[in-house]
Amino acid sequence: MLYIYVIGNALVPSKQTNESKPSSTAMPHGADRALDNVDSQLAFDASHSRWTYHRRLCQTIAIVASVVSACNALALWLLFDSAFGAVFDLAFCATHLLAFYWINSEKYTVSAYWTMLLTALQVSAGVVLFVGASTGFQFYLLCLPAVVYLLLPREPNWRKTALVIVGFSMFVVAEQVHIAAYRVELSNTAERILYFLNVIFVVIINYLAIKYFSDDSKSAYQEQKELVLSDSLTGLSNRRFVVRYANKLLALCERYHHPLSIIMLDIDNFKNVNDLHGHLAGDNALLLVADCLRDQLRSADIAARYGGEEFIILLPETGRSAANNIAEQLRQALEQSVLVIEGKKITITASFGVSHYPPGEACSVHELIKDADDALYRAKNAGKNQVVSSDSRTQNNN
Repeated sequence: MLYIYVIGNALVPSKQTNESKPSSTAMPHGADRALDNVDSQLAFDASHSRWTYHRRLCQTIAIVASVVSACNALALWLLFDSAFGAVFDLAFCATHLLAFYWINSEKYTVSAYWTMLLTALQVSAGVVLFVGASTGFQFYLLCLPAVVYLLLPREPNWRKTALVIVGFSMFVVAEQVHIAAYRVELSNTAERILYFLNVIFVVIINYLAIKYFSDDSKSAYQEQKELVLSDSLTGLSNRRFVVRYANKLLALCERYHHPLSIIMLDIDNFKNVNDLHGHLAGDNALLLVADCLRDQLRSADIAARYGGEEFIILLPETGRSAANNIAEQLRQALEQSVLVIEGKKITITASFGVSHYPPGEACSVHELIKDADDALYRAKNAGKNQVVSSDSRTQNNN
């Protein structure tokens, strides 16, 4: 029955966490610290989700194993008139039900160890006492390493190694020890058929186990990628991603002499929104800005939350004039949007700073972002809700 455990793990798809939970409070103004805190929370959520998945999987396995044990007991009693064999399998059926109870009692690790050890013992003793090594059932013990690493991913390596060694020892015992007193009568043809079927099943099990590990690794990689490169609250890219992308984009622009512009925007009076209406209103304001950026920007543009209430936009193939126009369109669209909190209508505005990379000139991403940031703060000082370009020209204010 050991094969049930690996097949169950391999056939149930890995649970991926593509959705991020919104935070109930606004992020602090320190961008790096904020992103690290959110990434840590997301990592915990993803880990907890994966652990819940393994727990539910082990519950299913324990129930299936108990049903198979009960069926084996009936077969030994009714087909082979082996009362001892029936009692033997019924006892293991009870242990699998006990493991299921332990899982429900939040004792996953204990139940996983219990399940694997007793299932290995059931297979080994069943071969020695009832069917013999010629049927090939002992080969399922060779699947124990995969089962151990599937069900106990958090356990220390020395414990998992010890469990694998115990399983291999039981395999040796099943191969070498034969007790004829309780052996059921099987024809040579039946033994050969069982032997080849079991070998085929073991090969399939190991293939499925490898596939599971591969899919699980891809899922974990995708989760980590999402944690590193996206903002949990707004769903936009985060500071890490946009800086990395901007460096590559700027290198292409320098090589082929193409224009590139950057917009920095900061929500006006954001602290007042939090203080007067609560942090939930602040979160909703951030979401409103993110939705506005998605609606207004082109598919080639990259918008990201830079930290706190500050956002950054990369505009490839966009010159100074076009970038200023895009910033002004965003300013107007955001000003016309209304945020409703507990029946109160709140107008959200933002100040914009625009910088531009002129083709053929030496420049760095850090310099472009600093120019846009300086222009942003000039817009703040000039009365807010404005677009200021790094050449000190101001467009449209209130």
